[in-house]
Amino acid sequence: IFIDEIDALLPRRDMVQEKQPWVAQDVNQFCGLLDGVEPLEDVLVIGATNFKELIDPAVLRPGRLTVHIRVPRPGLAESREILSIHLPPRLPFARKYLSENIREFTDHFGTGERDLVELGADPEKIRKHFIDTILSRIFYCGPAKAVTLKTGKEEEEDLTIDNKIEYYEDGKLVSGYLKDHVSGDMLKNIVDKARRIALKRFFQLKKDNL
Repeated sequence: IFIDEIDALLPRRDMVQEKQPWVAQDVNQFCGLLDGVEPLEDVLVIGATNFKELIDPAVLRPGRLTVHIRVPRPGLAESREILSIHLPPRLPFARKYLSENIREFTDHFGTGERDLVELGADPEKIRKHFIDTILSRIFYCGPAKAVTLKTGKEEEEDLTIDNKIEYYEDGKLVSGYLKDHVSGDMLKNIVDKARRIALKRFFQLKKDNL
């Protein structure tokens, strides 16, 4: 039994508002259910959360959700594996990638220069190139880069990217890099948005041809 965002279901009773009296009843009932699971040898209860400190301590006591496993944020190698899942081998690539053996591109977050990549009209090499390009962007932590992106057939957007972000931690404003806040969900959302953009371009091109 997998329960996602368990902190929202079973929050600390000393932190909820008086207008939520049912929370204490929910926690008590859940703990009672967990106490009855132990004799069932084939049942495993797993709860997932990003905020363990917000879960009621009674739920985490021995005999209930006892084993606590911290899953760290994905590094470069793990991010590559996640993207390989969401960018499957059978991707419908644009004809320009399949019609050229060698393609020129700007390696913004590598050499910073125009570079050549040997694709050989090979879908697997194209897919790997896409993944490498995404990861070089996310894990870049050098000086600010001036980047010009094509947003349409004849439209461009100038950006300055340094991958630095600011966030609050323990009530203090601190700074860090994007690579330190990568998550599997973030990587999935990148792929999903890219798919939506690709579909929008595809239908626009189809409309223009008509």
